Amino acid sequence: MLKIDQYTFKTSLLFTLFCLLMLVIIETFFTFLNELQDLGDEGYQLTQMVLYLLYDMPSRIYRIFPMALLLGTLLGLGQLASHNELTAIRTAGFNKIRTLRGAIYTTIILSIVIVFVGELIVPKSHDQAMIVSNKSSSGKGFWAIDGDYIVEVKSIENLTLTDITVYGPKDGVLQKLIRAPYMELIDNQWVMPILTETTFTEHHIQSKSLQNISIQTHIDEAALTALINDPEYLSSRSLWRFIGYLEDNNLDSSEYRLAFWAKIFNPLTNISMILIAAPLVFAQQRRQGIGERILVGVILGLIIYLTTQMLGHFILLSGFPPLLGALLPTALAIGIAYLLFKLLP
Repeated sequence: MLKIDQYTFKTSLLFTLFCLLMLVIIETFFTFLNELQDLGDEGYQLTQMVLYLLYDMPSRIYRIFPMALLLGTLLGLGQLASHNELTAIRTAGFNKIRTLRGAIYTTIILSIVIVFVGELIVPKSHDQAMIVSNKSSSGKGFWAIDGDYIVEVKSIENLTLTDITVYGPKDGVLQKLIRAPYMELIDNQWVMPILTETTFTEHHIQSKSLQNISIQTHIDEAALTALINDPEYLSSRSLWRFIGYLEDNNLDSSEYRLAFWAKIFNPLTNISMILIAAPLVFAQQRRQGIGERILVGVILGLIIYLTTQMLGHFILLSGFPPLLGALLPTALAIGIAYLLFKLLP
């Protein structure tokens, strides 16, 4: 029994890693073609493009892993089926789920590795990719509520914010307006070396130039990083902290909650992939159609991937809880796997 598990584990692991490598190469190639269009713009050189592709590779691995797992399982178990090895295992008295135990071990181990990649490697590598490609966040601004202030930032690079406007309202009336060419986040303080402060009273408007002024802020480095990055590239810890910041300031956190719960349920989604692949393989034990298995796997993978992306945001737009938006696609994939097990022989 242990040898059978080792054999199915090794087979599914090798095929999954092979599919992951092929998919990464394909996506990297298309990303390379897309980046060629920007070559030469704003000093964007070939060496920077190569570094960008390397730094962004963990993000691509994390993104395409579920499809690689589906294809790897289809091909690995399909290889066993084509040599009648699955038939022999089933004849020995193993049911379908027991036959898949080695492949399930593969899914669990690789899912743990992918969680590590998504939590610790992707956020840092994505930041480096944006920096070397001159896409870090230049030209990207944001609005933020910070305690008693409303901050408008036109662009940001690293922790230096440029073209700043800080509004100081009180009881719905603007009382102070601060404009600064740039400011930095240092020790939970907005530090502005040069600024113009305008105060509004009932009868007067007074404007003066000041230097080296600091304003206490509730925004730390993690929150600032979350403000300028897409939620999918943040770790679950950063997402949770930023959700707390948004809710403390009565701001909408639904998009970040959706990304957070999607990361939490990601291993469950991976397991659903192998449950979908298995009945397709068992149904073809007497056929040799490896090309057919690949086609079916690609179609199912694309359907599940697109459904996951679209359904979550559709649920947000409909006003349902973000938890439902993250859980429903996974539940749908598990439901498809259950139907395939019941309908296919």
